[in-house]
Amino acid sequence: MIKNVRAINPNHHKNATLILFVSAIVIKLIIGVFFIDQTQVKGIFDFVSEFTFQSSPWSVYFANHNLSAFPYPALMLYLYKIVQMPLSLFDFLPKYAANLLFCIPILAADLGCFWIVDKMFPNKRFKVLYFYFLSPVVVYASYYLGHLDLIAVFFMLVSLYYLQKRNFNYMAISLALGFSVKIPMLFAIPLAIVYLYRNIQRDKTMVILRFIGTFFVTVGFISAPFLLQRSYIQMVYFNPQQSLLFDLALPMGTFKLYIAYLAVLVIYARFLMYEKVNKDLFHNFLAVIYSVFVILVPPSENWFVWSFVLCSVLFISLLDRVKIAYALSALFSLMYLVTFVFTPFIEDVHIKNLLFTTFEGVLMFVVYILYKYGIKSNRVYKKKEHATIIGIGGDSGV
Repeated sequence: MIKNVRAINPNHHKNATLILFVSAIVIKLIIGVFFIDQTQVKGIFDFVSEFTFQSSPWSVYFANHNLSAFPYPALMLYLYKIVQMPLSLFDFLPKYAANLLFCIPILAADLGCFWIVDKMFPNKRFKVLYFYFLSPVVVYASYYLGHLDLIAVFFMLVSLYYLQKRNFNYMAISLALGFSVKIPMLFAIPLAIVYLYRNIQRDKTMVILRFIGTFFVTVGFISAPFLLQRSYIQMVYFNPQQSLLFDLALPMGTFKLYIAYLAVLVIYARFLMYEKVNKDLFHNFLAVIYSVFVILVPPSENWFVWSFVLCSVLFISLLDRVKIAYALSALFSLMYLVTFVFTPFIEDVHIKNLLFTTFEGVLMFVVYILYKYGIKSNRVYKKKEHATIIGIGGDSGV
């Protein structure tokens, strides 16, 4: 009887996991189709509808001084132009059909992220569901507000997958695809170059140059139709959203010290100091750099998707050593919702600031945990202590 129970339990566990997975997809689609921010949907579709082989939508909007209409590089334009085509062919489609089409790339990226993380942890599917797929952070930012950061995060996870396979050319292409949908992917490039520098033994210079060349050639190929347009450069690469790194500054005489930029430089320098760098350390520093970035820039709901997904991956990997990982993930999600969903309804400014400060404190604690258990305790970097035996010999007997 006991043997039968043991044989049935794994099936029950698989069925429960499947039910949770399917239920999460249904809930996400319901939120995306019926409750997504219509301003975001209309803004994206209106912009891509201006794209033809003869005209650039960036030029059209730049001429009208609408510089923040589409702060995404060219690949995002191509992707959503394909998604928008049924709407241009069939004018009678209802609003909910447009919402569904808008959510398709987001859901595809979401499922892609789940698949990659599941491949990283093949025996921890329920934990992948808990820490990533069931998280309200991704649901709120992507399916309710309609932010597109998850598409770029998917390409980042793909790059980590190819890093694990030691296919550095495909890794460079994945990072280039991510950069071609969201500029913040750029933060990962210096870490990747340092990783290659510390791990490649033969033809190191050629491998690194090929990696950098593959990245820029891919980006250049994707953006080629627009790279010489002032409107594209101004609206994408010099968009106000891209200058958040310089918002927090400390006046020092006639100069300003950019706090977020300085923190990023320090993280790069610390990573460079390691003589040995493995993929686990690379993962940890990715999570740390995106988490520190969102701590030190003006808060935006979509920025936290980057740090949350990367932290979720590390929580799964550190579960054996970090028993509070479940609570930390839940607290991150809770304070995220409190900060961005409920504080707009609170009139008292001090309470709003206290809640936001608490959220930042939670994120700082997460960074500390990643440093303590993911970086500082990494077995590759622990100094080996050897006992020293001193022998004294002679005839004196002393």
